[in-house]
Amino acid sequence: MIMINLLGMLLIALIAWWFWIYKPQAVMAAKNLVTVIADNGTYEPSRIPLLADQDTTLRFIRKDASPCAEAVVFGDFDISEELPLNKRKDVHLPAMETGEYTFACQMQMYRGTLIVNKIVLGFFLLASAWNVLHGAQQAGVLATSGWYASMRHPQYVAFVLIMFGFLLQWPTIPTLVMFPVLLVVYLRLSKVEEQQAIEQFGDQYIQYRQSTPAFIPKFGTQQETNIYEQ
Repeated sequence: MIMINLLGMLLIALIAWWFWIYKPQAVMAAKNLVTVIADNGTYEPSRIPLLADQDTTLRFIRKDASPCAEAVVFGDFDISEELPLNKRKDVHLPAMETGEYTFACQMQMYRGTLIVNKIVLGFFLLASAWNVLHGAQQAGVLATSGWYASMRHPQYVAFVLIMFGFLLQWPTIPTLVMFPVLLVVYLRLSKVEEQQAIEQFGDQYIQYRQSTPAFIPKFGTQQETNIYEQ
């Protein structure tokens, strides 16, 4: 099981490296707010991954006094904003579909790119779930907090979301081949882990399984039917 997870993570890392190589380092948005510094002819960061279908605020701080840096233009959204010197200027952007959107100064010397996709959600879910699972394993207890309070296998949902995001944005032969294979592998692996959890935690896990769906998160207190039950 560990080997399968490692192989899945390695494949994702290889695909990400292949498509993002030779590009400037990207900085991920935190709580839909990104601070962008305009100085010395560049935006920092200049490549900003964003989650699709969510609005975002870019907080510009202009440190360059030259006329070129006075404004920022988002041509795809017909947005043009003046940037005061050494002051914050928030630019609110609407929810975007998957794709890349450029922004620049009025003279096209400062340039940046918004990278909008659904992959970000997968990585966020994976990191969040891993922290909870690792802590529970270290303590020898059942993981039931965080995303594990909403679904039993958030780590596999994260892997699928990441691969699906790559498949949508870069439909290549590796992603087309591996996506259905990983779906089957992770479904079978989750069943094996369910049985191991029952052997380790007994009735505690059975009660957890009865009240918590496997892959589709629940929001509320309503019980959902276990998809493994025949």
